[in-house]
Amino acid sequence: AIPLYRRAYQHNGEAAALTGLGRAQLAVGANADALEAFTKAAQKDPQSAAAVRGLGQTWLALKNPQAAAAQFDAALTLDPTAADSLAGKALALDALGNHDGAMSTYAQGLDSDPENLKLRNNMGLSMALAGEYDGAIETLKDLALAPDATAANRQNPALPLSLARHAQLGAQDASSAPRRRTLPLTPA
Repeated sequence: AIPLYRRAYQHNGEAAALTGLGRAQLAVGANADALEAFTKAAQKDPQSAAAVRGLGQTWLALKNPQAAAAQFDAALTLDPTAADSLAGKALALDALGNHDGAMSTYAQGLDSDPENLKLRNNMGLSMALAGEYDGAIETLKDLALAPDATAANRQNPALPLSLARHAQLGAQDASSAPRRRTLPLTPA
């Protein structure tokens, strides 16, 4: 797909071809190349929500959630209800530790598309990260049992179960652990 999009861009010079090129490069892990393609696409067509969203997705792949969130915000100014932009922004917020903001953003997307599997799944995972284990388990269990569930959907309920168990064990350990004394270090 990458050579095809390169030829299309050389032929017509359109931002859409660069956006396609960026998506293809991102899919194969060529993140720096994808960043360049999406940047050029956004410069050619500043009103392209797809190009700006691609920048956000690339920044997530480059592990820069702050830059990603800014790009998803920009994409949402161009297309306020785009589920992919909302999901990307929420994912960036989760990566920044802002789980309440992430869940609010997922909810915003679910208001307009309540059956969106990606948004529902990520909402459940965000709930787990926020410590809302019961809600996360219920949400993810429902998705795991859906006829169109993916392998990941079927595995995801394990995350809040594991986190809840870990939190429970941590609380028990903290309350029953013997107090340790530290001995002062004296020079020999």
